Amino acid sequence: MIHYELFFFYIAGFKPKTVIKLFGYSRGTAYRFYRIYRQAGKMAQEIISSNISVSPTREKKVKHQDTRAKKISVSAEDK
Repeated sequence: MIHYELFFFYIAGFKPKTVIKLFGYSRGTAYRFYRIYRQAGKMAQEIISSNISVSPTREKKVKHQDTRAKKISVSAEDK
């Protein structure tokens, strides 16, 4: 079960210890979702601060690479 409300508590500044005392969550649940919350924050920060940029024309090329017409080969027996 995913407790989305825990993310809101952590965004609001609550710590796992406080969430356990005030709202009665189990210790394992509170700390597991706090770890997920911290990892998501780090990942978002890395994505935002990365210097990798792709031009719109390059993005289109990358997205549609597999849609090119493929060359159909005919076997020797069919010739």
